[in-house]
Amino acid sequence: MKKVIIIGAGNVGKNALDFLGSDFVECFADNKKRGEMAYDKRVVSVEEAADLQKSHIILLAVTNYRKELQEQLSSLGIERYYCFNEAVYFFDGIKQWNYRRLYEKSSLWEMYGRCGLDKSVIVGGRDTYAEFLSELFGIGIEEKGIGVYAEDKKYLLNMDAEETENFLRRWDIEDKSNIFILPRLQHEGIRQIHESLRVLKGKYTGKRCFIIGNGPSLRMEDLDRLEENGEICFGLNVIHKSYGNTRWRPDFVCINDPLVIAQNYESIKENNNCPLFVNDMKLFYHWDTDKNEYLLHDIQDRVYFSNDIVMGCSCGASVSYTAMQIGAYMGFSEIYLLGMDCSNWGKHFNGDYWMENESFREPDEMKIFKAYQTAEEYSETHGFRIFNATRGGCLEVFERVDFDLLFEKETENEGGSICTDKAEQPEAST
Repeated sequence: MKKVIIIGAGNVGKNALDFLGSDFVECFADNKKRGEMAYDKRVVSVEEAADLQKSHIILLAVTNYRKELQEQLSSLGIERYYCFNEAVYFFDGIKQWNYRRLYEKSSLWEMYGRCGLDKSVIVGGRDTYAEFLSELFGIGIEEKGIGVYAEDKKYLLNMDAEETENFLRRWDIEDKSNIFILPRLQHEGIRQIHESLRVLKGKYTGKRCFIIGNGPSLRMEDLDRLEENGEICFGLNVIHKSYGNTRWRPDFVCINDPLVIAQNYESIKENNNCPLFVNDMKLFYHWDTDKNEYLLHDIQDRVYFSNDIVMGCSCGASVSYTAMQIGAYMGFSEIYLLGMDCSNWGKHFNGDYWMENESFREPDEMKIFKAYQTAEEYSETHGFRIFNATRGGCLEVFERVDFDLLFEKETENEGGSICTDKAEQPEAST
């Protein structure tokens, strides 16, 4: 068993520490905080981490300046390291079969000690996460299955749903207390799932749509007006909490943040009849993909505007940026933003947007505005425009328009400049 040095002593590094458990972590390494203490761990320089790499696991846990840090690690001769994926933090790093509910989370150290994972073996694919656990726990990986099943051994299955069922059936396993599931996205079916998005390409060419933010400026009477005029709308996250005060319903709902998915996926699905666009990290443990659900691959390592959402959407630290990329792919020539205040980040259109026991991510304002600027520049050269129809707020990247004036010529449809045809909701394929 090796201990981990976490590169990055910020919020993502703290998530990595909580995910691993303090006993698995030797220290942090950070260019700006070396010599300090962070979360009861000492902080060393990245150069010191390089000297310890042979006896420790190096885990890069940052979202900002990742490329620069990777170049620094390479220059220091650190070629073997892992990158922390926050998705496993917001879900479960290892899930014991039918044992824990989502919010009864345990760190890897707690799982390691309580469940006796020092006597375990990983069965299935040799992906990056499996290799990380193999090195961390000091256990082996059986890529092609196991020769003999032992009752006193623990099995960490790195398989998709069908492979898992075949494993249980082959060994006629009834007592599943020694069976554990690893989060796994690298399976053969994932690309086929993304391919279902292709039917949407250009489907609404020349039409306009609205992306509805959840800021405090959002008025229910404005939503009613969108409903009255048959506007095509994208809702975001838990927009369904507005439904008790408006007749309006979105045509599509986008969910991207793994924390929102972990805490609200079921309620979002229950309260919406329209197609959902969901980050594919939902597949970590939710294999019951709905027929009216599109899965998107979230690309976090760089900010750009995707021209092919089948291959993924760039993460701009805001689900609204994902919705912009979807809208452009679907062919909308005018994309209007409403309720995107970009101020008072913790406030929303109602007081119980987040439940008392829910957690939420602090906004990365720098990354959000960088993404919005990227969207503005891309739209100027790719045949569509993004306008800000929000009442007030601090978002000045996009040209502002008066929401009320958008409905003065509701019958003027020539040239695609004004279009009020309601969306025909396509059925997502699985």
